[in-house]
Amino acid sequence: MAHTQYKRFFLNVQALTSKGANFQINKKAGGLLLIILFSSACALSGQPPIKFPLGKDSTAKLPDSIRPVADTAGTAVMQPAVPAVYVPRIIHYNKEGIHSDFVMAERRASFKKYLMEKTIKETFSGPLNQYTDYKFENACLSATQFLIKNQYTQRGFEKMFEQYFRLDQSTRLALLTAVYGIFPVTFKDKIKEILPYERDPKLFAIAALYDYRLDSSTANRSRLLRQMDKQFANSSQNILLRQLSSYLLRHLADQQTPTPSALELFRYQQLWKQKTIYSFQRWDRSYSGLCIVQYEDGHFARDKGGKLKVFRQLARSGSGLPSFITNGNTPQGIYRIAGSRVSIDKLIGPTPTLQSIIPFQSDSVFFRGLPYDSSGTKLDNYKMLLPPSWQSYPPMQQSFWAGAAGRRYIVIHGSTLDGSFFEGWSFYPNAPTDGCLSTLESWDSLTGGIDKSDQLELVNTYHKTPGGMGLLEVINLDNQKKNVSFEQINALVENFEAGK
Repeated sequence: MAHTQYKRFFLNVQALTSKGANFQINKKAGGLLLIILFSSACALSGQPPIKFPLGKDSTAKLPDSIRPVADTAGTAVMQPAVPAVYVPRIIHYNKEGIHSDFVMAERRASFKKYLMEKTIKETFSGPLNQYTDYKFENACLSATQFLIKNQYTQRGFEKMFEQYFRLDQSTRLALLTAVYGIFPVTFKDKIKEILPYERDPKLFAIAALYDYRLDSSTANRSRLLRQMDKQFANSSQNILLRQLSSYLLRHLADQQTPTPSALELFRYQQLWKQKTIYSFQRWDRSYSGLCIVQYEDGHFARDKGGKLKVFRQLARSGSGLPSFITNGNTPQGIYRIAGSRVSIDKLIGPTPTLQSIIPFQSDSVFFRGLPYDSSGTKLDNYKMLLPPSWQSYPPMQQSFWAGAAGRRYIVIHGSTLDGSFFEGWSFYPNAPTDGCLSTLESWDSLTGGIDKSDQLELVNTYHKTPGGMGLLEVINLDNQKKNVSFEQINALVENFEAGK
């Protein structure tokens, strides 16, 4: 869940090692809690964040080449030291130490009352002007996250369309994102009115996608492509607009194209000896998927009884937008896992997350420990991580192009969201995100503790072997209109193991 307001708190390794930061480690709730006390220069450095794992056996150290020693005056100074040898450790998070007040019955009721009455009803019932624009923008974001479709959201969106070109870019973005996710038909005429005059590439793309979803005919597709070329002279040079063009031209055909064999992915994993999480999804992300873990030696994680471990996971964003749009659905493709951490976002909750890196977010982390041919392009090296039959399968490049278009912070996390918001949806009781992978969790509303957590089990399963680095592969299996089943995934693994 890519909540922008929390990004600045992520651990910035570059800032830590190059600019300095005071830090200490405290014991809390059966695990290690890392408290980062950044100087203002570090907090505002703007460098790409890299997270590192905390858990029962985690340690936090200064760079290997630096150690504090005492000088003759008794003060601490920093001097070079012999580099230490890093030994990966096994991490385990305890269920008993995880607690959230946010999931307790009284707190949930209070939150829901404020959300529905103040954020939604009061805001959208009030006037829209330069003094209330930010309230309408925040209400749009909340409506998208919780998929709130009622008379107040509809009337609020109508007011915003009436003043559309007076609104700033971020408010228009919040509106179009919410309309795409909540009212797929209602605002078709308004979208057609603004489309010829929208000069922001991302906003044009969302409007065009709304229009195309309602009419995917060849004639309408051609009209939208002509409109794009007319309004953006450099559309072929804009990565986001190129992805829009590709989506309009290929998406329907891609859904019907058979996915290459997953068995090849399982076998190819042995070339890199990287533990890998496979998240199997449907093309229609309103249906939930399942993920599994393959360890470095090629075997899959199983429970004590020998049954394949699977974890229920949703790859749908609240907006349901395509993956090349920021906060759209989780892109298919390859990610690099760089350990685990605990989020401060109350909607994500206190269950540890797995930190995944998308291409272009931090290439030094993404390609760390993997083969890289400097004579080839970044895309060539990305495709090298896939079996030959998958290298020529364009949907598996979505994470690459999403990163090129500017997407960041797509992680694997749990959720404290009240499932009652999503009753009636096929993915219930899971919750949509801002484009991350949301792994199923249920909470005890009386104690605030975990009732059942696929997310916690996934994180601990991943950390059963030493080291935090690994791979994540998100794959759309097919376009069936149902949740991915255990039987379907188990059959893939059994076929692979039978052929070993």
